[in-house]
Amino acid sequence: MSNASQSGPGFRSVRPDWWFYDQLPPTARAALANAAFNWSAGSIHSAWRRGVPGYKTGADIAQAIAKADARQIEKDRERVWNFSNSCVRTKPPRKRPTAKRRRSRR
Repeated sequence: MSNASQSGPGFRSVRPDWWFYDQLPPTARAALANAAFNWSAGSIHSAWRRGVPGYKTGADIAQAIAKADARQIEKDRERVWNFSNSCVRTKPPRKRPTAKRRRSRR
């Protein structure tokens, strides 16, 4: 039996990303255009078309994009600005769990 059908690139849409962008409501398009990160218009269009909660109107989509931007900025802040070696650290460093020491069998 061959595994040939399981290899190769993932599913690609027939339409380019700008087509999905053009189908979105104007407020969602403005939010995507002004976002800090390059979010996929195709996945947002799919959620909007299916009526996923939080993606039903243009204002909902704009709010979701703003939340995603804020979450990603917060995640990238420490890596980009290297707060681990800085005196302007906002949160204390996370303690790593230590492994329990094993008792010797002797």
